[in-house]
Amino acid sequence: ALLRYDPSTDRFVGYYSNKQPWVSGCRKLAEAVRITTIMLRDIFPQRFTKDSPELVMAISGGDYPAVDTTKYGSCVFKNEEAPCDESLLLQAPILHFGSVFNHPLFPNMIGM
Repeated sequence: ALLRYDPSTDRFVGYYSNKQPWVSGCRKLAEAVRITTIMLRDIFPQRFTKDSPELVMAISGGDYPAVDTTKYGSCVFKNEEAPCDESLLLQAPILHFGSVFNHPLFPNMIGM
């Protein structure tokens, strides 16, 4: 999901793709989005005002990270210490609320 702060309305908005089925684990994602917005406002009140710039961040949640097994399946099953894709070192972070891999297979995935 994407979490966006819209300064024009002074609100956070969550976006979830309608191409992904809504499953029971998505409740954890929705709760993660809700709690994250509360924490951001409490910890950084000066950052979230009508005069602030927009903010967009990626958030995932669930019992385990959902990754493309067609692309990364062999890497995930081997569970080696190296990233599945070196280019992920340069990608935006994804805050993942739930279990994460033992090794940094996806270095831009941050366990929360």
